[in-house]
Formats: sequence, C-alpha cells, structure tokens
Amino acid sequence: MLNKYKQWINKRVPTSKEALGNCHVVCNEMKLIFPELTIIKGWCIDLSLPKSRQSQAHYWLEDENENLIDPTVSQFGNIHKYIPYIVLSNL
Repeated sequence: MLNKYKQWINKRVPTSKEALGNCHVVCNEMKLIFPELTIIKGWCIDLSLPKSRQSQAHYWLEDENENLIDPTVSQFGNIHKYIPYIVLSNL
C-alpha cells in the first residue's frame, strides 16, 4: 500500500473505535481524496468470530493494480478473505 494511503488512514481512522461500522463512510471519504481508487462492496471472512458470524458485509477499496486497501480493517480481529459482490445484469 502506498504511503499516502497509509498516512490518510492513520489520521482518519486511528483506532478500531473510529473504524467500527464505518467502512462505507470512510471508503467514500477516501475515494473523494484519492479518485484513482475503486470502492468494492462485498464480504470479509473474520476468523476471530463464531462460525455463524464470520461472514461480514464490508466495503474496501482497490487501486489501479487491484491492490486491496481496507481503511477500516482494524474493526476486525482476523480477516482471512475478502469476497466482492458479483453484479449480475440482464437477468
């Protein structure tokens, strides 16, 4: 992850308290500052939670090279995997 992204995240989301439940808001804010990023909506698999709650709806960003940038990752204990929603059209 580029240093400019890390610096912004550390300033905007310094603790898990600021991250908790704010993935959509923070990703939108970050996209405004860094328009080259793409917001991704999907699920993350958090292995620190009980099995019935491990799949969590979540937003994150990707850069032009599809590198994952998660400004609110601190709200989770142990993310194992990110799974983007698949948008189906012409159904």
